This record gives sequence, C-alpha cells and structure tokens, in this order.
Amino acid sequence: MTEPEAGPGKAGKKGFSLPGNPAQRLAQSSSAGYDLAANVLVGIGLGWACIHFFPATSPWGFLGFMALGIASGFWQLFRTQLRPSRKPGPKP
Repeated sequence: MTEPEAGPGKAGKKGFSLPGNPAQRLAQSSSAGYDLAANVLVGIGLGWACIHFFPATSPWGFLGFMALGIASGFWQLFRTQLRPSRKPGPKP
C-alpha cells in the first residue's frame, strides 16, 4: 500500500490543507484585520465626538459607540471570512 502524496492542496497523514491559493487567503485575512481595526477606530472616534460635543453623555456615549464599533468590526470579520472565495472565470 502506498502513502498518500503530501503537497499543496493535498491532505497528508497529519493535518489538513485549506482550499484555494495561499496568497489569496493571506490577502483576505489581512483585509479582514484591517476592517476590524478600522471599525473599532471609527467607533472610538464617534464616541469621542459624542462626549466632546455632548458632555452630558460622558462616559456612556463613548462606551456605547466603542462597543458599536467593536460589534460592527467583528460582524464584518465574520462576513468576510464566511464569504466563499471567488474563482476566476467568466461571469454569468
């Protein structure tokens, strides 16, 4: 009996291999990280603006917008990671 051939895109005896181009997976993951950071920073910025222009909302305005930024960042992260990768080819 022969051993299964290990290599890119083929599952060996140990571990597993993810489908798709490694560079494409890296780019998608990096993009997701930037999206998460950007959403959190926008939430913090809106929270700061809220307490700066409406002092009566301190600290709840800041905390609320920061939480909203974190939640929207993770939502975007999950949407990005669960999206099926596009395969090159003609568009329908």
